[in-house]
Amino acid sequence: MLGSFRFLLALMVVVQHLLSIPHLGHFAVHGFFILSGFLMTLIMHKSYGYTLSGVRGFVINRFLRLFPTYWFYLILTLLFILFVGEDFSIQYRYFIYFPNSLAEWLQNATMLFISTFPGTVEPRLLPATWALTVELLFYFFIAIGASKSRKISIVWLIISLGYYSYTIAFNLGYEYRYNFFFAGSLPFSIGAVIFHYHENFKKYELENRVVSLFVLFLINIIVLLLLDLLEAFEDCLGLFYVLNYVISSLIIISLFNVKLGGKERIKIDKFLGDLSYPIYLSHWSVGMIVSYLLFLNPSQGRSAENLIVFIVTVFVSCVLGWFSSTFIDKKVEKVRGSFRKLG
Repeated sequence: MLGSFRFLLALMVVVQHLLSIPHLGHFAVHGFFILSGFLMTLIMHKSYGYTLSGVRGFVINRFLRLFPTYWFYLILTLLFILFVGEDFSIQYRYFIYFPNSLAEWLQNATMLFISTFPGTVEPRLLPATWALTVELLFYFFIAIGASKSRKISIVWLIISLGYYSYTIAFNLGYEYRYNFFFAGSLPFSIGAVIFHYHENFKKYELENRVVSLFVLFLINIIVLLLLDLLEAFEDCLGLFYVLNYVISSLIIISLFNVKLGGKERIKIDKFLGDLSYPIYLSHWSVGMIVSYLLFLNPSQGRSAENLIVFIVTVFVSCVLGWFSSTFIDKKVEKVRGSFRKLG
C-alpha cells in the first residue's frame, strides 16, 4: 500500500500549494524523503548491490524513472507559459517564467538547482522540483554506501540529528530544517535506518494498526493547524514535525508489511502510486492553466473560486498522470527492468 501513501503525500503538497493550507506540504515532502531513504536502501540491497555495475544500474534506473516524465511536464509547462503569457505565469507563481540564461536552462533541464537553498532558485518551471534536487543528492550518497549497513546508517542518522539539533540550539530559522539542502539528511537517514530494522517491528504487527497510525497522522496535522491558527504554543510547533517523522516511519513499516488481498487492490495501489510523481510535478502548471481558462485570473488562496481551480487541477493532473504513466513511464519500464540485476 505504499503506492496509496505516495498518492496521499502528493495530494497534501497540492493542498498546501493551491489552497494555502500550511504545513501539509512540508509534512509530505519529508514523508517522501523518509520513504525514498527506505526504498532506495531496499533496492540497493535487493536489486543492485554495491559493485560498480550495481551502482551504474541504480543510476541509470533512477535516471529513466525520473527524467523522461519530468521532461514531458517541462515541455508542457513551456507551452502553457506561451499560451497564458509570462505576465500571467509570474502573477500566478513568481518563479514560473522562461529562463534567461544557459545556466538557468540547464538547471531546469537537469533538476539540479545549484544553491544551498534550492527552493530559492529562480526560475523553476516546475516549482516543486527543488525537492528533487535534494532527492538526487541523497540518491548519490545512498549509491556510494551511506546506508550500506546498519552501523553506517546509524552513524548517518546521528550526524543528521546533530545537524538538526544544531539548528535549534543556535536558533537558525525553520528554512534550515526544510529548504536547506542538508535538511533532507534526517528524513533520508531515518528511512535508511528503518529499512535495516523493519524486520524487528514484525512482532508488533504494525500492519494490523494501519488505520490507527493514519488516525494519529491526521490528529497530528489537525492539532498543528489549530495551534497555528490560534497562534498558540508557537515555540512548540516543531514538535509536531518530529512527531511526523515518527508516525510517517511507522506508517511506512506497516504498509510495507501489509499483504494486499486480490489483484484488483494491488492494481489500484500501483495505479495511485504511479500518479504521485506526475501530480507532484504538474500541479503548479496545471493550476496555472486551469485558473487562466476558467477565470482569466491567477487564482490563489482560500476562496470559492480557487477551490474550483483546486478540484479541476487535481482531476486534470490525474488524467495527465495516467497519460504520462501509460505512454512514457511504461515505455521505459522494460529498459529499466534490464538494469534490476544484483551487481
